[in-house]
Amino acid sequence: MLIRVVWGSGMRLAAAIQALVLSIGAASLSGCLTTGAIQNRGTNINEGLGAMQNRAILLNLARASRHEPLYFSSINWVQAQGAADLKLAAPVIPTGVGLTAAQKALTWDAGGSTFFDNSTNTNFQMGVYSTQAFYSGMLTPLGLTEVDLLLHQGFPRELVFYLVIDKLKLTNVKTGDSVIVYNDPSNKASYDQFVQAVKSAMVHGLTTEVPAKSDSADASPPSTGAAPTPITIKTPPPPEPQLCFEKTLATADSMTEFAKLAHEGKPPDFCGSGARSRAKSQVTVRLFDQDTKVEVTTRSVYGLFRYLGQLMNSDSARPELVDYGVPFETTPSGPLLMVDAPTGMESCFSALRYEGRDYCVPQEGSQNTRDIFNILSLLVALKQSPGDLPATTTLLVAP
Repeated sequence: MLIRVVWGSGMRLAAAIQALVLSIGAASLSGCLTTGAIQNRGTNINEGLGAMQNRAILLNLARASRHEPLYFSSINWVQAQGAADLKLAAPVIPTGVGLTAAQKALTWDAGGSTFFDNSTNTNFQMGVYSTQAFYSGMLTPLGLTEVDLLLHQGFPRELVFYLVIDKLKLTNVKTGDSVIVYNDPSNKASYDQFVQAVKSAMVHGLTTEVPAKSDSADASPPSTGAAPTPITIKTPPPPEPQLCFEKTLATADSMTEFAKLAHEGKPPDFCGSGARSRAKSQVTVRLFDQDTKVEVTTRSVYGLFRYLGQLMNSDSARPELVDYGVPFETTPSGPLLMVDAPTGMESCFSALRYEGRDYCVPQEGSQNTRDIFNILSLLVALKQSPGDLPATTTLLVAP
C-alpha cells in the first residue's frame, strides 16, 4: 500500500502528519488484535459448535419425520490461529525551496502488498459415528440407570416419561388380565389410556432411586486346623435404580389413597424404603380403580429420534404437558415438541432448510423442545466411546 500526502512548508506539518498516520495505524491494528483475541475467538468457536450440534439434532429429527436414515457426527478437536502485523516505512521528507508539487509529496511505503495484515485460520476434524458398538448402544432400550440420570438433572418428570416410555403393560392383579397401551398419539384409544397413566404417575410422585448399598458380607468361619483358612468376602453387586413413589411429590389426594392401600395391607413402594425384592421396571398401583401391576418398556435413543420425528408430521397430534399441581415441582405447560416454519432466523433457537422444507425451533415458548435437545445431546454422548471414531472416517476442514 502506498500513502501520499502533500504538505506545505515546515517540518512540523510533516511530523504531525506522520504522528497522525501512526496513530491511525495503531488504532486499526488494535482493533484487528481485539477481533482475534483468545476470549473472543474462543467464545465464537464455542458458540459455533453449539449451533452446529443443535442443527445436527434438528437435521436428524427432520430425517426421522421423513422416515430417512439418521447420521451422527462429532468434532474431535478445533485448532485456531491468528496473526496481525503492521508494515510502515519511514517517509522521505524533501526540503528546500522551489519544490514542485510532486516533490512536496510524502510517501509511506509498506514495502509489500498490504499496509496492515491480519489473518485468522480455524481447522477442525470431524468424525462420523458408524461403528457397531455405537449403533448397538443407540438401538438398545434405555435402562433405569439412564432414566434415573435424567430424572435427577432437573428435567420435568412428565417430559422424561413421554420421551423414554414406549409402552406400558397393565395387569389387573385380581384377574390377571393384561393390556398394553402405547405412547403413540396416532392410536387414540390406546394413547388416551397412556396419558391417564402418565397423569397417575405424576400425581403419585413416581420417580426412580438408587437403594443404599448393603454393607453385609459373607465371611467363612475360621478353621480349627493348624493352617489358617483365608477369609472370603463376597461383595454384593452395586445397587441399580428402581421405580418408587416419592411422598414429597405426591398430591394430597394421592397420599389419602396411599393410606387406604397401606390399611388394606398393600403398602406402596415408597422411595427410601430400601425395598430390593420388586422388579426394577415395574410397580403395583391402583389405576383405573383397580390394583394394577405396571411394567414399563423404554425406547432406545434411535427410537426416541423416530418418535419425535413422527410428532413433527403435520398429521400427528403432539402431546401437551400439563402442570398437575404436584408439590415442589413445576412442569412447563405447552407442547412437548415445537418445530415450525421459521418467520426469520433471528427468531429461531435453531433452524435449517432440508429437502425444500424449513424447520425452526422458536425462541419463545419452546422450553420443552430445548430441554429435549439437551436430553438428546446427553443421550447420544452417553453412547459414544473413543473407539467409535476410527481415524479412517475423519475429515479435515480448513476454511
